[in-house]
Amino acid sequence: MALSTLRGRTILLTFAARTFLLQSSRLTFFAMRLGVFLPNWVGDVVMATPALRALRKHTGSTGSLVGVMRPYVADVLAGGDWFDEAILYAKHSDRPDQSSRVATQKVRAAGLDCVVVLTNSFRTAWMAWRSGVSERIGYAGQMRSLLLTKRVSNPNRAGKGWSVPTIDSFLQLAEAAGCQPEPPRLVLSSPPAH
Repeated sequence: MALSTLRGRTILLTFAARTFLLQSSRLTFFAMRLGVFLPNWVGDVVMATPALRALRKHTGSTGSLVGVMRPYVADVLAGGDWFDEAILYAKHSDRPDQSSRVATQKVRAAGLDCVVVLTNSFRTAWMAWRSGVSERIGYAGQMRSLLLTKRVSNPNRAGKGWSVPTIDSFLQLAEAAGCQPEPPRLVLSSPPAH
């Protein structure tokens, strides 16, 4: 938690990706803009839906949630109202607007307060860092630690001889972003028929 005093009676508080301004005796909430880098595997994206639900609730009705994902992942989530904006990227794409470089520029332009990196790849941590988002949350390891501002210890890499379900590991990252605990109930919707 950061606390800084400005002239007079104004105090700025930053805590778990939420910013509040205390001025005199009233509390003003600034709408949070949160981004999330989604996994690349379709099954993992489905297992991320409880974490997405928690992040969606965390942003509230005044904030926004931006999903950063591969195009085929967007198709899997098309029937839900998960995101206010989707940024698509592909490692090897014929479409210049879906390059990693352009996606990174779009994340920067989105003006996000925080980004949660659900993947374990160096590439997405690098994209999050290059985007200039000030708070970057994800699992430590695989040379990603220097690119993240909040490093969560990956329970599946702790050498304990047991594995944590993927759903729970995604929920752990959502909670690290300040979300309330969410039940691990999967959701998959289909878009309306044409």
